[in-house]
Amino acid sequence: MPEESEVQSELGLSLAPPDRARLTLPRFLEDVAGRFQGRVAIRFGGDDWRFEDVGDEARRWARGLIALGVEPGDRVAILLSNRPEWAVALFAASQVGAIAVPINTFATPDERDYILDHAGARVLLMQRHLAGRDFVAELGNSHPALSDSSASTLELPELPDLRHIVCLEEDSLPNGFIARSAFVGAGRSDFDARIEKAVAAITPETSGLLIYTSGTTDRPKGVLHAHQAAVIQSWRFAEILDLSEDDIVFTAQPFFWTAGICMSLGATMAVGARLLLQETFSPEAALDCVERERATTVHAWVHQEKAMAEHPSAADRDFSALHRIEFDSPLAPLAGLEEDVWGIHASYGLTETFTLSAALPTWASAQDRTGNSGRPLPGMQIRIVDPESGTVRPAGQSGEIAVRGVTLMQGYWKVPTENVLDEDGFFHTGDGGRLDEAGLLHWTGRLSG
Repeated sequence: MPEESEVQSELGLSLAPPDRARLTLPRFLEDVAGRFQGRVAIRFGGDDWRFEDVGDEARRWARGLIALGVEPGDRVAILLSNRPEWAVALFAASQVGAIAVPINTFATPDERDYILDHAGARVLLMQRHLAGRDFVAELGNSHPALSDSSASTLELPELPDLRHIVCLEEDSLPNGFIARSAFVGAGRSDFDARIEKAVAAITPETSGLLIYTSGTTDRPKGVLHAHQAAVIQSWRFAEILDLSEDDIVFTAQPFFWTAGICMSLGATMAVGARLLLQETFSPEAALDCVERERATTVHAWVHQEKAMAEHPSAADRDFSALHRIEFDSPLAPLAGLEEDVWGIHASYGLTETFTLSAALPTWASAQDRTGNSGRPLPGMQIRIVDPESGTVRPAGQSGEIAVRGVTLMQGYWKVPTENVLDEDGFFHTGDGGRLDEAGLLHWTGRLSG
């Protein structure tokens, strides 16, 4: 029998390619696009994007980024809703060695500018209209110098690093914005050699994503992640959720946060399943989509599932295909679920670990999944430490959860690593919990102070 690969033995990823070097975003796209050629990857607004469509468009956008002068390590910001172009933007940025910077589409203009400036974004890929907002007008109001700028090279006093803004919509764009067709049209096929060189230089440890936290009480922190964090968690979620190529996944998780990237987008692509996207959440529209497309899986917040279940039309819907949802979900009775055989509640994670650092598989028994936050995942280590001294506490004793491992962030952007990780490389989460004798984590909530 062949020996287990490092990916299988160390990380427990049986679905992933055995070559650890392929745990990068460009290689992930190559792998799934090649494996599932001809299958629909994303359905959005009545349009189908096959796996090879995503790959081809990402290459065109990567050429466009090269034409704009983007170099490895540059930051490319993404202000797009849940639509196929978001995936295209992520993979295009990764193919030229850039660091993708997702921007919360609910961000205020001030919050948007803080992220663009703090990240030092060179390029912004965006759409104009979303949920009644005009992002182009908002940028123009915040930066009057745009009207006097050339689209070829911006000079904005408040955003000194930003050089280009690309907009999906083409009509009546003011000065300073590059239309999508011009952006893609500027790319040349002879740029492919530069793209391949950049892809070959990317390792799993190369920085690939800069995710900004919500910043509810302070300015958001920029969480810098390596390529392997997003890719490992995509393969990981595919396995933990027990997805297959026959699944049809509806998601309301935004792609600008880690769960949307790996649990919704990455995991669904990893198995060749179909992802259903809508730009904004509407209970009725979500119900229409889940019923019409025969969705097997729904990823949504609790309040969104509640709004769907309480919609006047919900009771008359056919949700018989839906089975990968929590038994305590408001949608479970409508789907006819009679017993608890699937669930993700036994888990623990955060942005700094690109979602999960501990979990039990969704098919574990309901009894095993109750009252705990799962077991540390392969490649991850969890300690319980004294919140003041950092001394490690034994099994059964409560303290602060500290984590390290393959999906832990590289650090906070512009913050010295020694201010973030302890001398053993553990990140102290600020969450309270304990590890029991069986190695199961029990999260107890945020620590005060």
